[in-house]
Amino acid sequence: MKQEVKKNKGGRPWFDGKEEKEVLRKLEEAFAIGCTNREACLYSDISEAMYYNYVKQRPELSKKFEAMRDKPILKARYTVVKGLDEVETAKWYLKNKRNKEFTERDTTDHEGSIKIIPILDVRKNNSNGKNNGDVQEIEGNTRRNECIENNLNPSILDSISSN
Repeated sequence: MKQEVKKNKGGRPWFDGKEEKEVLRKLEEAFAIGCTNREACLYSDISEAMYYNYVKQRPELSKKFEAMRDKPILKARYTVVKGLDEVETAKWYLKNKRNKEFTERDTTDHEGSIKIIPILDVRKNNSNGKNNGDVQEIEGNTRRNECIENNLNPSILDSISSN
């Protein structure tokens, strides 16, 4: 009876001779607490290039590690939902999940009318280009304010003034 001899496939061993099971265990631990690939590699004492080459050969591990990264998020969600009996937690949850509906807003009540104050501008009126301090009302801006006050599109002014 012949004894079967395993042939050496050659090449460098994975993880520079470190125990493969131990490296995988450390990677899983790191991913289970939400680590990035870089952090998991540091924790497992392997290079990122080695990690990417390894998971390229084993795509099922890549999917498994990706799923493991979501564990902390699932735990946090569970913890938050479990704490919804507390008023402050419930308020926080609603503000973050439905912020348009539950975010506190500052509002101002208004009664009466709005007075439009014309925009004033200091014009350069003398020939040497220096400002002589004359203050003049800019007619166009006053007309634009009137349009806005009457719910009209101010661009109408452009077409009116060009006629």
